[in-house]
Amino acid sequence: MLLVGLLAGALAVTAALLPRIRAGKAALTLLEADLTAAREERRALEAELQAAQDAADASRAVIDAENAELRRRMDELADLIMRREGAPAAPSSEGP
Repeated sequence: MLLVGLLAGALAVTAALLPRIRAGKAALTLLEADLTAAREERRALEAELQAAQDAADASRAVIDAENAELRRRMDELADLIMRREGAPAAPSSEGP
């Protein structure tokens, strides 16, 4: 008789908890779906960030090459100016 009472009590507690367990499982399923979606979004954003970083690196390389060319041209121009200023002035075509 005691055993029957304990079993009945356990069944009553289980019956009372069952809706809460089901609600918890449903909430867990929703959270897992949200987590999966968040992970997929993160992967997509990381790929987008990597593409942006790659594009920035490529742009930097182009800018660095352009700057090097400009520095080279400026050096050539400075050399040309120094040579012209160091050379004697050409005689004027006008007479005295």
